[in-house]
Order: sequence, then structure tokens, then C-alpha cells
Amino acid sequence: MTERTAVVWVHRNTSTCSACRRDALYDDSHHYTVPGGPTGRPSEQGCGARFEAIGSARIEIGANRLAQLRPNLPIRKYVPR
Repeated sequence: MTERTAVVWVHRNTSTCSACRRDALYDDSHHYTVPGGPTGRPSEQGCGARFEAIGSARIEIGANRLAQLRPNLPIRKYVPR
């Protein structure tokens, strides 16, 4: 069985899993939870994909900031579909 992998995309106030396109916590190793709800607590279970890279489509979130957030992950350039 092949492990599902994903890129965690960092936005201004949230982050997203590339595998299922739902909200994610950028500091999780895998997409375990979908953050949300009025208290900010996890509201659902994530898809379980392992985050293999981090990236952002926002120009103000540069490579230095991404490296600070997740120094253990390579940085992936955003390419629109």
C-alpha cells in the first residue's frame, strides 16, 4: 500500500492540504484534523496524508517564512491548475 502524501499550502490566515483541499494545521506531520468551529478546535478528521512539502501562493509569504514554519520540509512552488 502506498502512503498518501500532500503539500501543506499556507495562506494568510489558514493552511490547506493539497490532497483533499480542506483546511489543515501546517505544523502537523500528517493531515490529522480539519481545524474550525467557533472555538478554533478541530472539527473533523483530516484525510491522513503525510505532508512532504510546504508552499504558498501568497507573494508576502516567502521562502524564509515557510522555512521558519516548517524547517524540516522542502519548499514547493505554487503552480495554478
